[in-house]
Amino acid sequence: MTPAHIKRWFAGLASGKTKKKADTLAAHEQGPPVLLTACGGTETENQAHLLMARQSPGYIFVKELVADSVARRAGRIMLDYTKEAVNVRYEIDGVWHNVEPRDRESGDVMLAVMKKVSALDMDERRARQEGEFRAKSGSKKYTLQLVSQGTKSGERAIVELIPDKSPFSS
Repeated sequence: MTPAHIKRWFAGLASGKTKKKADTLAAHEQGPPVLLTACGGTETENQAHLLMARQSPGYIFVKELVADSVARRAGRIMLDYTKEAVNVRYEIDGVWHNVEPRDRESGDVMLAVMKKVSALDMDERRARQEGEFRAKSGSKKYTLQLVSQGTKSGERAIVELIPDKSPFSS
């Protein structure tokens, strides 16, 4: 923040030329800079699944979840679905940490997006399902393994973040 920068910023505000970057981005490009890739089917099926997921409002929620978990160095994410909310926990260095819960509506669309890019049945909420999708956050690439299964209170989904490269050099 130099004086010249502040001066240009105020001049831009006065002229009305400041346009938010989010206005020019497509809906799926908004949010954190995380790139999701569908897996689990043929290449054309994966492309179709990814296009359908990008049209969902839950796509940005998944990007936010992945970006937050990567920033906190989480190895796994647990989503516990109840009637009222979705409890979120991160496993960081072998210890589960509670994160702020989400409302049920955003949690449902988020899980639907993760199931869609993993080529799983979105409507199946009782039987155990396993799939995977990929994510790129910055220069780091991850394979995310999704396991969902019904519980007495609703449904539980666990997402394991597996880095493509080892974080340790030796």
